[in-house]
Amino acid sequence: MNIIFSSHKNAEHREVVEKMLKKYSSSKITNIYSKECISKINPETSYDLLISDRTQFIFPAPTLKNVKTAMNSHPSMLPLHKGSQPIFWATLLEDPLGISIHQISEKIDEGDVFYQKRINYKEEDTFSYIHGLCRKEIFSGIESIVILINQQKNPLPFTIDPKLLDKHPPEFHHKKVDCFNLLKKLPHGWNTTIGDARKILEKDLVNYKFKNQLR
Repeated sequence: MNIIFSSHKNAEHREVVEKMLKKYSSSKITNIYSKECISKINPETSYDLLISDRTQFIFPAPTLKNVKTAMNSHPSMLPLHKGSQPIFWATLLEDPLGISIHQISEKIDEGDVFYQKRINYKEEDTFSYIHGLCRKEIFSGIESIVILINQQKNPLPFTIDPKLLDKHPPEFHHKKVDCFNLLKKLPHGWNTTIGDARKILEKDLVNYKFKNQLR
């Protein structure tokens, strides 16, 4: 397979994903770590797969014209919690937590979902610990997709739980600034337990849900 892997240089465990992809790639993997590196994608080359994992930019549509399958990882049960810091919001708002691997489209965190896994956690868990759980499941999801494509099988769209479809307005995306404004109020930051964070931010969360029409 001819593979493009997109992430960012400071992404933790990035090398683990790269190592896994090398097992299935028939040629050197094209690594994209910034928008400036998009030029590394050869317009004359046909690519079997693009995997985007914590990419911090949007791929221009013409860039993907020679890519057969383009997938992005997102740590939420899409269509819930599109946008920035979905683990923070899903846990605090007591929504289902999980990860999704979805087709890249022109809109952020849109496109058909091809892999989804729900993740259980406890109120005693910290944001950092839950992030680690999500990373493990994202790795498994990416590898599942890669194996299918390596076997020349097309991933099939995942059937989304109907209960998830009407909890958020369709165009709603979390913004990074909203998360970090609340994070400043937590004494231990990402190492705060979910239970403690819910108590500290109770009034803020009520206002946030009302302002954004979240159910």
